[in-house]
Amino acid sequence: MIKQLPSEKIKEYVKSNPKCVLLDVRTEEEYYGPLGHIDGSILIPINELEDRIDELHNNKITNIQ
Repeated sequence: MIKQLPSEKIKEYVKSNPKCVLLDVRTEEEYYGPLGHIDGSILIPINELEDRIDELHNNKITNIQ
């Protein structure tokens, strides 16, 4: 099951958990498009994730609960 959260809740979570890494896997067009993105998020489109996974190794991935 995929859990969807409002962007405001995600922003609050990221702000209160500075070690959190927010990974956005949309396309660059979606990331910079009309829906925008959350400041500080890392853009790695899903079709590039396997090749770019090393970019995340220096960061701690945290699940939002």
